[in-house]
Amino acid sequence: SGMGTTWHPTIGTGVYPMVDNNLAVSEERQEEKYEAAKKWLSQYQHEAEKQNITVQQDVIPAVGEPGPRICEAAENWNADLIIVGRMGRTGLAEALLGSVSNHVVHHAPCTVMVVQGEVSEE
Repeated sequence: SGMGTTWHPTIGTGVYPMVDNNLAVSEERQEEKYEAAKKWLSQYQHEAEKQNITVQQDVIPAVGEPGPRICEAAENWNADLIIVGRMGRTGLAEALLGSVSNHVVHHAPCTVMVVQGEVSEE
């Protein structure tokens, strides 16, 4: 039973300015990512509501690093748990791209569950 549970499904849709030099293109990509994220989250909202879980859907249109934004949102919501995915990057790929899950594990204001995604072959 989900009584008393509120779920804040959150996706960061950040566009990195240093990669996307054309601001108009960046804003267009940001809007596309935002709409795709909302649609994706809506698929799960109905299932959660069937379990009597209150859903407050949120898409963080972040510019920059998503890890700190996730931790900030969790602190603002007084979250008890953050569930974050891990893509399986290792070595140089993880060092160059950074690790959202690693940042969240080390800086979150609450318990963090890391869910393994598909392991990449990098």
